[in-house]
Amino acid sequence: MRKMTFLLYIILLLLLLVFAGCNHSEKFNILNFEAGNVENINVYHFNIPTDAKGIVVTKNQDIKRIMETFSEIKIERDATPEDETVGGTVTSFRFNLKDGKKFEIAYWDSILRNPNDINYKVSAKSVENLWGNLDYDKNSVNKCDLPVINKIK
Repeated sequence: MRKMTFLLYIILLLLLLVFAGCNHSEKFNILNFEAGNVENINVYHFNIPTDAKGIVVTKNQDIKRIMETFSEIKIERDATPEDETVGGTVTSFRFNLKDGKKFEIAYWDSILRNPNDINYKVSAKSVENLWGNLDYDKNSVNKCDLPVINKIK
């Protein structure tokens, strides 16, 4: 009888672990480079592209903070056209790497997107908060300097 009770507890524990893990968002490494590979980061913030403001992040601790924020993003699922909204605040990033390459990504209304393969519905309020927590001169930016991020297909 003791063996049967023990076995029942083990089965219940396993079922609990399986079902508890099914409802969690996926954590995914969005940036495939290290902070040490980043020369600087252009960060842009706007509701209307013609009114965009931008900063150039150069301090190592701020670059690391941005990288950590991206590492904490949880992907809920692929974004769909139904997730698309009109308007909203956009925070976009251009990572200028020391090898001359660039990586661009934008966040708005819980969607993380770039011109290549990233198109996710995410939980990432900390990305929105980065703009206000970076102590750099916020200058007007020409619309043509903003990263080009296409809508969901």
